Amino acid sequence: MRAADGKSLDIPTMENEIVYLFLGWLFGLLSPSIAERVKRHYQLRDVRCGIDTELKELKNRLVSTVCLLASRSGKRDRQNLQWSLDHFKAYDGVYAKPQLIENTKNLLALSDEQLAKIGDFQKAPPGEGLRLKTYRMPFLEAHITFIPLFDLRFQSTIFEVLNQLSFLNEEVALSRFYDQKTFDSNTPANHDILLKNLEDSYINVKNISMKIVGLIDTIKTKGIPNQSLQPSRPRTGRPAEL
Repeated sequence: MRAADGKSLDIPTMENEIVYLFLGWLFGLLSPSIAERVKRHYQLRDVRCGIDTELKELKNRLVSTVCLLASRSGKRDRQNLQWSLDHFKAYDGVYAKPQLIENTKNLLALSDEQLAKIGDFQKAPPGEGLRLKTYRMPFLEAHITFIPLFDLRFQSTIFEVLNQLSFLNEEVALSRFYDQKTFDSNTPANHDILLKNLEDSYINVKNISMKIVGLIDTIKTKGIPNQSLQPSRPRTGRPAEL
């Protein structure tokens, strides 16, 4: 249609109106989905950041526990010192202790004979127990429903950390039990058995702690942090050959 001056009038046709209505309906339908995906992305990022922080602090506490138990048994050798130093240097949290790093370096500078003498001096007498603490991951526990949204490698590693943490807490509880029973023992034979059980429990706590530290290092070193922000999806196509 043209106006009196010969110019065309832009009058919407029925077809245009239908297209506009359809597009408005489509955008209205997709907007909540898009907003939800964006929201989920930022939620996953924040949850992952919180889990990383909690893992870092847990790892630092476990490294300290391993050092304590190694010193108590008089077996804080060069290998244990180097292992401790590597983790102390990597830790950048609020409980970082530069002096602890320097002390460990000074110990590593000693000869094996000097380290052995220090180990004998630090070794606890039989029956001297420790008040070890149990460990929890409250942030992870509060956000456990988010874990299935991360990739499978991250999921499996996190659940294994929680599994080993449960074993560790059981051993800590056992060590407390055996330590308490040493005061209630009536015969030398029973006392010796309890002391042996106590020492075995401390060894288990040390080994499980080191295993958890290794699992946390695996999360940091296998590229999982970069990939875990993507929700897990079903794989298509030909499976990779193993």
